Amino acid sequence: MTFKDLVRLLRRRWLTALLVWAAFFSGFMSVSYVTERPLFRARTRILITTPPILLTATQGTQWISVTQMDPKTWITLISSSQVRNLSAAAYKAKHPGEDFNPDWLASVSASLEPDGQLAWIEAVAPTQEAAANLVNVVAEQAEILSKEIAGTELIKARGNTTDRLRKERDTQFSEEALVRKIRDDARLRYASENLELDVRKLEEEVYAHDSRRRDLERKTSTNKLRLERIRSDRSVAEHLQRESVFRLATASGESRITESSVVKQVSDRLESLHRELLAAQRRYTEEHPLVKNLHADIRQTELDLTKARIQALGSDIDREDLQLRTDNELIAIEIRVLEPEVRELRDRLALLNPLLDEVKLKERGVQDARARAATIETLLSQLAAAPEAGFVRRLDQPASKGDSARIEMRLRKSWFVALVASVIVGISFAFLREFLDTSLRTDYDVRRHLDYPVLAVVPRVSSGEVLTLRAVRASVMSEIYDTLATVLLSTPSDRPSRVFMVTSTNPQEGKTVTSVNLAVAFARQGKRTLLIDGDMRVPAIHTSLTLPSSPGLSEVLAGTVQIGDEGVLQGTEVPNLSVLPCGVQPESPYELLDPSRLTPMTNALRETFDIIVFDTPPVLRTGDALKISSVAEQTLFVIEAGRTEQRQAAWAKRLLSNVGARMAGAVLNQAITDTEEYYYYYSTAHGQSRKEARAR
Repeated sequence: MTFKDLVRLLRRRWLTALLVWAAFFSGFMSVSYVTERPLFRARTRILITTPPILLTATQGTQWISVTQMDPKTWITLISSSQVRNLSAAAYKAKHPGEDFNPDWLASVSASLEPDGQLAWIEAVAPTQEAAANLVNVVAEQAEILSKEIAGTELIKARGNTTDRLRKERDTQFSEEALVRKIRDDARLRYASENLELDVRKLEEEVYAHDSRRRDLERKTSTNKLRLERIRSDRSVAEHLQRESVFRLATASGESRITESSVVKQVSDRLESLHRELLAAQRRYTEEHPLVKNLHADIRQTELDLTKARIQALGSDIDREDLQLRTDNELIAIEIRVLEPEVRELRDRLALLNPLLDEVKLKERGVQDARARAATIETLLSQLAAAPEAGFVRRLDQPASKGDSARIEMRLRKSWFVALVASVIVGISFAFLREFLDTSLRTDYDVRRHLDYPVLAVVPRVSSGEVLTLRAVRASVMSEIYDTLATVLLSTPSDRPSRVFMVTSTNPQEGKTVTSVNLAVAFARQGKRTLLIDGDMRVPAIHTSLTLPSSPGLSEVLAGTVQIGDEGVLQGTEVPNLSVLPCGVQPESPYELLDPSRLTPMTNALRETFDIIVFDTPPVLRTGDALKISSVAEQTLFVIEAGRTEQRQAAWAKRLLSNVGARMAGAVLNQAITDTEEYYYYYSTAHGQSRKEARAR
């Protein structure tokens, strides 16, 4: 709706708007003058905060759940029905002699200051004393209610703390039991009395054995280098001497040492002593007599092994070479002894290490649970000794009679607001009257309620100017329908000929006039046009054009005549325009309009005519138009301004949509808007003045 439409609406409903404005303004001022009474406002200040002990319970540990009420929640709660009911009962009990009106509580309000904790409670009453008493009672009841809620939260916090302490103790005891079980299993399965000490000793022994083995391997490498040097020196000496010298390092010498039973016996004895020494070192210290004796026996046995090798080789022994080989043999014996011992130590360490890790993990869990339990015990003692506190606390002294302020009587001074409000109400009432009219009056109504484009707005003219059959081409109606025909032809089509259907919601809305004028417009544009009277119930085209009604459509569909028979297609005084009247009115037009009969006839007519226009019955009166829509490429919906109802038009639109009718748009007929502009434009074009055009 445009601004111009609004102005036009007010011009139609100005008297209604004026009467409503006067009644509302005078009534408002009269009521305000009679009913307004002096009022007084009292206020008191409060502090809204969570009690410290509840904050401690919330922030002290992450496992205790305490509800923290937002200050805005208390602002809402103070104005709630719960506080109002409590305040009403308390006011009556505290001031039994006063005349208390429960409606006073509706004026109680609370507002929060920008800091988020300070707030004001205000109350309004007819007297200063009543306002002061009311605000005091409300503040007192809010404080009492906050203490009750805080007490409930404190009890809840104590219960939650006790439950959590019990859980932490249970966790601590269960972890301790698991630690004891792991240690007992280690004692029974691996003979470990102290896991930590045993693992540490095993690690030290493995480290010591590994170090000893690395030292022995380094010594073996050094001995091999020295043996190589001795062999090199011996080769040089052999070249310098004329006679060859017996070499201790010959293969035959080594075989004599290996085959000697004495050497083998001494070697076995030395290996056995080393094993006994390792076993003794695990049980005793180096100062123990058994360990010292074993060291002495090993040294003596090593000397015996050297003597045995010398005896086995004979007089050609090179003593340095023999000593190095003896050292290597001793090292090999010691390594062979160490390997199974280290393997055994590593296996035992691999068994005890996971147990020790698990014990450490469980013991850390025990310590954590013990620390949490200590924290919760401290919190529980604080909660048990907490004093009574609330979320709301009054900061000021109770309000007195002198603290109440008189409220200015603003209603009598608001005449300007009443004036503006009266104007708005008057205009609104005018709009209401307009919108209660459910007929479609303007193209805006059509677009809003039907969502159809309005292709043409036909003004209200005299009965002699309705049909354009004999009108000049420059007349208002002729130009409107010429424009409509041009718009319809601008729509692209797959076929060379076009079929249009014209229908409406109810009878007498101008669909027949629209059909005739549209067909005339097509014919005047040089299109071979056929106008078919599809309304076989109330035919009107033959009357409008002064033509015989038979033979016509009903005979063609019944098969009694053919389209090409003489007299079926009747000519008119308009070139290029032919008419197929309705024919004899049948008993059941609905059956004759079956698509199996209608489609072949339409296809045959397409070969002769460029444009075919069907005038059909109203959609809400019969289903004939719905059947004819099956052969129409486009449907034109005719609406009479101020007569066609919105709901009826919407129902007709739904029926057409259900059968798949292809809507071209709507024609708004008998419109009273813009008539003057039409006449002015077309009349002044023929030499008339604007005043003469208005006179028409």
